[in-house]
Amino acid sequence: MTTATQDEVNINQIDEQIEQELKTTLTLAIQTDSLKAAVGKVEKAISKRTTIEIFTYIYIDIQPDLLTFRGVNGDYIEEATIKQNEDQSNFKITAGNGGSVCFPGAKFVDIVKKLQHKDTAIKIEEYKAVIKSGRPKFSINGVSGDEFPAMPDIDPATSVSISLHSDILSTMYNKTMYAASASETRPILTGVEHKILDNNFKCVATDSHRLAQYVHEMDEENLPDFNAVVPASVLKEVKKHLDAYSGEVLLHLSDSQLIYEFFDVRLSTRLLDGNYPATERLIFKEANIGVTFIAGPLKEMLTRATVMNEDKPIRIKIKPELNQCRISTLENQIGAFQEDITTLKGEGPDIELCVNVRYLQDALSKYGADDYVRFEFLEALRPFKLRLLDGNPDCLEIVLPVRSFDNNNTTDEVVIENFQDAMAVQEFNPFEDDFNNIE
Repeated sequence: MTTATQDEVNINQIDEQIEQELKTTLTLAIQTDSLKAAVGKVEKAISKRTTIEIFTYIYIDIQPDLLTFRGVNGDYIEEATIKQNEDQSNFKITAGNGGSVCFPGAKFVDIVKKLQHKDTAIKIEEYKAVIKSGRPKFSINGVSGDEFPAMPDIDPATSVSISLHSDILSTMYNKTMYAASASETRPILTGVEHKILDNNFKCVATDSHRLAQYVHEMDEENLPDFNAVVPASVLKEVKKHLDAYSGEVLLHLSDSQLIYEFFDVRLSTRLLDGNYPATERLIFKEANIGVTFIAGPLKEMLTRATVMNEDKPIRIKIKPELNQCRISTLENQIGAFQEDITTLKGEGPDIELCVNVRYLQDALSKYGADDYVRFEFLEALRPFKLRLLDGNPDCLEIVLPVRSFDNNNTTDEVVIENFQDAMAVQEFNPFEDDFNNIE
């Protein structure tokens, strides 16, 4: 054998030895509940359909004092960690030195969900795992963890970092993300705008037919102005973590991503390209007409209206000075609906308009049953505003009326005949002898 050939053999042997050493070989003992919790936090991030095969895998990095689980899709990458307890009661490596590996996400998640015993053992050799919990034993083949995308780094020089309590951020998202568009016709509208301006943190969403805005005054001073649009679909996953966690959340905003840091979860989302509409122009300061409702009774009334009118506009007549409001539907082949409600207080001229009932229900669903909700109008075919009566006036919803019925509601006198106030409802008794007519 020539020297060159011998050198090639030696190099191949060294390469094989290195490759073998790089393969993860270890045995892990872990509490089953801890394993289920960590996997559950990243399972939604695992891609179901993608041309990038590794995105369908779950990444696991096993170190003596820290376990890291990671999932990724086209919108965001998510990471959950388990720190080892001082007494090593939640997990420990019983053989080997640690390493990383990826397993098919859907199968691994299904296996973990099926584990019943309080403790689980996982033995990994050459990217193949044997998982045993009590009597059941599963085996699953994986690939090297080196192929999986890493969590993006945070560069303080090019990012803005803010801290918010999870309850505040959850409220901001709950009050806004529902109004984002579900259509990809205008991709920028499928996101929620995050804006820092004059030390105020604002979230805004709109689908061009409605708008939701929530503003929170930050405690930090001299925050730089910033603007980013986050996919509303990602915020649903973020909100899941916010609702399960009570504490401070760090947000790191840069030109290309937003990274959330919870206690044991990090999530990095892409940002949407494009300029978000100048929504400030839609928000009027002074209204011509104002009226206040108790949210609970109004929401119940709208629910009844959808029985006969699930996907058609409803007609709303309001006489603010008389504290009268009537909601009705257009009579069709099935029938119609009409109901009156007494408002708390109002001012301005009478108004009649038509509204998408689902949009109004969505907006009101963010209010408690006992909340006083202030409605403000300019005119019948202009967007109207609703907000908490004694709340921050910059936290609001806007709904665009629709053209429907006879389209004469901008000029004709608003008439509400035989208004049924709260007293009339209390006195309603169809069993009385003189009750012979339904008006």
